[in-house]
Amino acid sequence: MTNTKRLISSSVIGLALFCVTAAPLFCADWPTVWAAFKDDNCETVLRDAPSVISEHGDYAPAHYVLGVCQLRTEQNTDGTENLRKAINLDETILQYIQPLAQKLMAEGKNEEAYVLLSAVDRTAMATEQRTSITMRLASAALGCDKFDEAISTIRLLLVDDEESVQLHRVLAGAYLKNGAKASAAAELERVWELDPEETTSARDAIDLFMRLAHESTLEASQLKYGKQAYELAQRLANATPEHQNLFLAGETAREIKDLEGAAKWFQKAHTSKPDHALSAYYLSQTLAEQGQDDGAFKGFSAALKVSEDAELSQRIHHRLAKIHACRLELDKAAEHYDSAGRSKKASEIRQIADSSRDALAELKKLRSNLKEINAMKKTLQQVGEEKGVTALEQQAATMEAQIRSIEANLAEVRNALCK
Repeated sequence: MTNTKRLISSSVIGLALFCVTAAPLFCADWPTVWAAFKDDNCETVLRDAPSVISEHGDYAPAHYVLGVCQLRTEQNTDGTENLRKAINLDETILQYIQPLAQKLMAEGKNEEAYVLLSAVDRTAMATEQRTSITMRLASAALGCDKFDEAISTIRLLLVDDEESVQLHRVLAGAYLKNGAKASAAAELERVWELDPEETTSARDAIDLFMRLAHESTLEASQLKYGKQAYELAQRLANATPEHQNLFLAGETAREIKDLEGAAKWFQKAHTSKPDHALSAYYLSQTLAEQGQDDGAFKGFSAALKVSEDAELSQRIHHRLAKIHACRLELDKAAEHYDSAGRSKKASEIRQIADSSRDALAELKKLRSNLKEINAMKKTLQQVGEEKGVTALEQQAATMEAQIRSIEANLAEVRNALCK
């Protein structure tokens, strides 16, 4: 094929009609070859087409069918050569172009495929055919880093077919390769809006928004992209409330420091999959950041039971150690620090425990007694023993005062441990 750009029209004549009307008049093998090709019988084509070409070397359809069958049987060099001959002999037949372009792209020869496809006149094509050839042209353009041309090519197609999922998906890939992550995310979001089954595209869009937030050095941009990620994640989770979508909504909420929203979505994720340790962990971490230590402790304990990941388990042990330490339950705190791989911290905690042993023992005893008194009080209330309830309330008040006194004396220790 010459270097001069050719205008190739698919509307000149159909290949099948051409093969019938322009067949070599004195070649008995051609009808057999053509029938075999239509039946996908490449064995016959490979056997008989060379005899047609030997008699009529300038017959483009013979080179075409032989080239296609050679490519199908991995005779790539010969197949490519015959397709090139078919195009050189008759550049008006689109069917000759497409298999060669596809093969060139498969071999990474995108520049050659781009030159070949860009010569095609697509103006008179039917919409479906024009879309197919233009998509291939765009892919070839992407393959040789002609990003702007690929993007403009696809956008032109979208004018006539704005709701094409395939076009929006390819456009997203083009934007991404060109470094335009925000535009890529918007296109992936559009893919999901057009086809709600395309949940992977929605998650990919969310991931891109989050990457943009992380990469930005401006607080306003970080918040903008973070909110876009969270808004889309919420829509996805509401539309398809499966675990990974619920979890993703929680993650994006945490990114913009919406702890209430994060707790809500992580709770839903944990409920949908109770044995997913990471859901329980992030739920508990969020509750801890909200000051809900009891809920956090319960969640971390549940996460530890189902965790099969050593690193995650260490992180959970570390969080439980901090809660126990903050409660002045120092022996348990030291055990968890050991399990978290922080033996030095465990040793420090034990030293603090030893120096405060008597006070801690008294505190533990008072808490235990107070728990028993409250249980007895509840029982007496159920049977109407008002005098007994009053007496227990007085005992409980005394114990609570004693607990507060000890805790006040240990406040400095607690404050250091709760940091």
